[in-house]
Amino acid sequence: MISRNRWTIKWSDLPTFLLACICICCLSLKVQRTIGLTAILALWMLYCFLEGYDLLHIKLQESITLLLIVGYLAICFLYRYIGLSDEGTGITTTILFFIPYISILPIYHKLDRKQCIFILAVSIVTAFVTMWQNYLLWRRFGFVPMHMFLEGYTEVVNTQYVSALMLLSGITFSAFLRERRKLLRYLYLGIALVCFLFNAVVTQRAITILLSFVMIPFLIMVNSKRGVGRILRFLALSSVLVFGLLGYRVILTGIANLLGSERLADRIFSIIRLFDQSSAAMEESNSLTVRLQLMGLSIQTFFASVPNFLIGVGDKADYLLVGGHGQFFDEFARYGVFGGLLSNGITVSTLYTIMKYVSLPRESVLFKQMLVIFLFFIIRGFVGTLYAPSIGATMFIILPLLFRLVYEMNEDDQIEVQSL
Repeated sequence: MISRNRWTIKWSDLPTFLLACICICCLSLKVQRTIGLTAILALWMLYCFLEGYDLLHIKLQESITLLLIVGYLAICFLYRYIGLSDEGTGITTTILFFIPYISILPIYHKLDRKQCIFILAVSIVTAFVTMWQNYLLWRRFGFVPMHMFLEGYTEVVNTQYVSALMLLSGITFSAFLRERRKLLRYLYLGIALVCFLFNAVVTQRAITILLSFVMIPFLIMVNSKRGVGRILRFLALSSVLVFGLLGYRVILTGIANLLGSERLADRIFSIIRLFDQSSAAMEESNSLTVRLQLMGLSIQTFFASVPNFLIGVGDKADYLLVGGHGQFFDEFARYGVFGGLLSNGITVSTLYTIMKYVSLPRESVLFKQMLVIFLFFIIRGFVGTLYAPSIGATMFIILPLLFRLVYEMNEDDQIEVQSL
């Protein structure tokens, strides 16, 4: 990217630098909330202008997905214009979620190894800076609620950012398992550990922690030549046996004691109470039961009437009609059956595009690990919101570039790497 003889930037490198800047805007909440959507869109439009020829010549499947995204955003704006959707709802984050996906389409196959490393380094350093900023707030205030950004702390992470870090930890842990160069291996492991510890200590989101506890063993299990079906059956059987013999109460209580956090312990004990099917516990105001109730609210709204079923009720700022805690259910409540199918279909189609772009052999371990990451991305969509710029940058830029690098630098990926 930079000349060996002098520190000059070639014109052909400009889109790479702009893509790195887009990653900064998606992964730095302070930058994102400070400069605003207009400035980010201006930066992105310049990038699209430079990559316009290749963007116009993407393959048919990607073109169809792109048209569906435009149609979905048109519905979002239409509902806002006619008053079905409230002002100040999530249309900005939805736009920023799709920007990384659209941005990677024209440039992915043109990036060389150094350019991939540059974009990944900028993205991960940006995520680390954001985590450090929030760590300092945690040291100062203790638990930092999300609404503190309204008080001027623009760097405060939201739930979606925590989910992005959970996915990033899985992506880099996969790279650790497959990389054979010791320095890179432990660099990837360090990134994964920092993301996990940040979520466990600073953000303390119980759902995310539990998903991480399940995702990491999955990634370790597929880190072999064994068939995916056999591995999944083994995990399912093991889970049933462990919960049956030892009891979920013992396991979850042990996890709660190990974490050493009152907030996380309270969340885990709420899960125990939920498993006990105690009617009194279901009436308590805890995160898990409230989340389930809000997911049920979206389903009830969707089936409440024929208009709700066909066109939905729009995007609402409150939780009276749309729960806001389950992406796939919420989209049906917001935009009806057709809008819900369109939105969720786009989500699946974008993952399919990334899978095609990375082009990993289906028998390779990295391919199985990528499917595991996709699986937990989908699972997260059932219990939270996916349309956020941090998640978009993680899934559509960091994942394909890092998996491509790991596979290219370890071409004999079929050789099993010693796992933990």
